[in-house]
Amino acid sequence: MGGTIAPGDRVVLRDGASVTGNVVANGALEVDRTTLLLVTSTISGTGALLVTNSAALFLSGTTAAPNTVVLNLATTVSAGTLFIRSGTGILRVGSGQALVGRGAFGSLAIVGDGEIDSRDIYLGFSAGSRGTAAVDDGTLRSRDFLYVGHGGVGTLEVGGGLVRNKWALIGSEAGGSGTATITSGTWWNESGLTVGATGTGPLHVEGGPGTSGWSEIGEAAG
Repeated sequence: MGGTIAPGDRVVLRDGASVTGNVVANGALEVDRTTLLLVTSTISGTGALLVTNSAALFLSGTTAAPNTVVLNLATTVSAGTLFIRSGTGILRVGSGQALVGRGAFGSLAIVGDGEIDSRDIYLGFSAGSRGTAAVDDGTLRSRDFLYVGHGGVGTLEVGGGLVRNKWALIGSEAGGSGTATITSGTWWNESGLTVGATGTGPLHVEGGPGTSGWSEIGEAAG
């Protein structure tokens, strides 16, 4: 398939279906299958992307930035796995690279046994953008950096499941603002956590455990 999904419409991709062209999902695009779906084209729009069943959705990325997948739409992984270049690419949520004239807002929601696997994850990539990730179960994995509020506004809410990354920065760039709240589940920072690098970033730990190789609060002016 390819083309535009109108607001209020829903397209479901089951086993045997494929994506052969760029998709503008102003409605809902659901991947409900038991086999791997490789998408080498672009998925954009203002609607929703849903990964259900035991599907594995592999997005290779064809945006202007090499090896980058931009999702400025509500993305929910309720079962299965969303892979970004099999863990070697970058997932940007609320990247500021939305369609011209559109607000740059993106969200991730992981429930059930869902998983998102990437190299770097940006929540609120550029000025004026907003990115959120809510993990109530399943796994959000960044093999390198997790940015909560890079140049924009980022929010990470961990109410269950596992968030795992090597490094995490909350408020990583000047003008960026990030908020991370852990009420349950686990946030595992393998190497380190910086709160307020050059931006601002509160961290709230209300219930769930968090582990870090080291932690730093207020790295630079700003």
